[in-house]
Amino acid sequence: MAMSDKVPPKDFLNALEHQQTRNSKKGMKRFLFWLLVFFCIAGLSGTYYFYAKYRTLSQDPTITSQKDLTATLAAVEALMVLPTDEVPTMATILDKDKLSDQAFFAQAQNGDKLLAYTTSMQAILYRPSTNKIIKVAPIYVDTAAIEETTGNAVGEEELPEDDVPEEVPQSVRIAYYNGSEIPNLSALTEQTVKELYPEYETTLMQDTTMSDYTDTLVINLSGDHSAEVAALAAALGASVGTLPEGEVAPDADILIISAK
Repeated sequence: MAMSDKVPPKDFLNALEHQQTRNSKKGMKRFLFWLLVFFCIAGLSGTYYFYAKYRTLSQDPTITSQKDLTATLAAVEALMVLPTDEVPTMATILDKDKLSDQAFFAQAQNGDKLLAYTTSMQAILYRPSTNKIIKVAPIYVDTAAIEETTGNAVGEEELPEDDVPEEVPQSVRIAYYNGSEIPNLSALTEQTVKELYPEYETTLMQDTTMSDYTDTLVINLSGDHSAEVAALAAALGASVGTLPEGEVAPDADILIISAK
């Protein structure tokens, strides 16, 4: 090689360093690309795993039913006081027509929830679609008898079939006071109650001493009808209270003071 063709040592080192830098950048880009691909695959795998796990859990009837019971109890507890010493049996009404011959289910609709407290002897019919308590009765409810018309029952206790007595509609005596200046307001309240509880008896209907009540009150005069009072208050959008000062207690189990 001629002297003029030789690459000066300094230029040779610069060329070598430039080539190594280019190779290094290419290698780094390739490494980052495959690293990104790895994380994408790992992320998709994790997403699929958790989705599959969710599908499995959501399709488990035991878990789904327990969630339904928990949600229903929370909703009903916001409307009335529930027994705290037992877990109720719950069933969903699927065919109301097969229960129409029983007075307790006269107002039932498909989709309603039945809560049966077998120790406290209390049955509650709740409607999730309107968030209302439809019926409360201090009775036993044979959930096996309505098995064909309900969903799966959830609970800890079951009543033997022979121990379930006939359901007897309880008559509750109610007095209606008009606590406003609106004519016939107490009669309208009575009509609403009769539609829900036709077996309830009206004992008195009159005006209150004062006519400036702002909240409708449901008062447990006898002290023996806490469940019925709670259900009436929920149905009327009223408050549970005591007899206001100045008002005379009527001869009735429950007093409803209607307000504007």
